[in-house]
Amino acid sequence: MVVDDDRDVLTVTTMMLERNGHKVHAFSDPSLALKHLTDGCAECGLVISDIIMSGMTGIELAISAKRSRPQLRFVVMSSLPIRKREWRNVVPASGVIDDFLPKPFSMEEIAGIVAKYGKDRPTASTPNERRS
Repeated sequence: MVVDDDRDVLTVTTMMLERNGHKVHAFSDPSLALKHLTDGCAECGLVISDIIMSGMTGIELAISAKRSRPQLRFVVMSSLPIRKREWRNVVPASGVIDDFLPKPFSMEEIAGIVAKYGKDRPTASTPNERRS
């Protein structure tokens, strides 16, 4: 799952993951993403979310979703000037966040995140579900 209230970033990130053969549940509204997760999306094992969004931060999303789905993996992304090695000092609830992905990121960087934390393997024939 990808969550970002910037529709351009959401679209590009989704396309990058789809090109690697992943099914992507994409949300521009973190509240809708949370509902989708808590309703039991069995395919959603990894959430890549922006940190700063309107209505709910990526950290709040992680905390709320992990109450009912503690096995979920969360990676937060941001264009804030944070170095990857410093993210645990910056993210106050890093106990629920697995990793940090600085924007902009390359296809190789996001593919590495999915390989490290994703439960699925690429399947190019899987149809994509897109939500906003």
